[in-house]
Amino acid sequence: MTPVVPTAEDAETIDVQGKTQTAKPKFTGGDSDVPMDDSVPATFEDGSTTKVIPGVGIFTVSPDGTITFVPEPGFTGVAPTVTIKRVDVNGTVVTANYTATVTPAPVEPDQPTPPAPSEPEQPATPAPAKPEQPELPNTGTQESMTLGLASVASLFGFFLLAFGKKKEEDQ
Repeated sequence: MTPVVPTAEDAETIDVQGKTQTAKPKFTGGDSDVPMDDSVPATFEDGSTTKVIPGVGIFTVSPDGTITFVPEPGFTGVAPTVTIKRVDVNGTVVTANYTATVTPAPVEPDQPTPPAPSEPEQPATPAPAKPEQPELPNTGTQESMTLGLASVASLFGFFLLAFGKKKEEDQ
């Protein structure tokens, strides 16, 4: 009779500094009649579900074999490999390794300090002010305020003379 042996595929992750990493090694029963025993939770090979590695971070394994790695804020590099253990329904132990790599976070370039606001430069001599004239459509002629007033005054004077003569004649 040939023994039934489960198999496992190792897992690894790579992420930037400060990011939590998660992976799940693949565990497979050695035969369809002898699957993995999901009623027995996955653990690290020492039977624990949490590993704290000073200067590196914290590893946890959930019952289904999912591993979570929370690196310490200053850690970069390859974390020590941890081993996860599961069993099949016959109680045969199988292990898989997990390795996490933490790459340095991108460094923000130093932002240049913006220059202090300066006073706007003033022209050496101010331009002479133009007299205000109403803007009219360009018809080929130019209207002058003086010409308009002179025309109105002339008409007013004409009516005064005409009415003044008529009044004298009536008297």
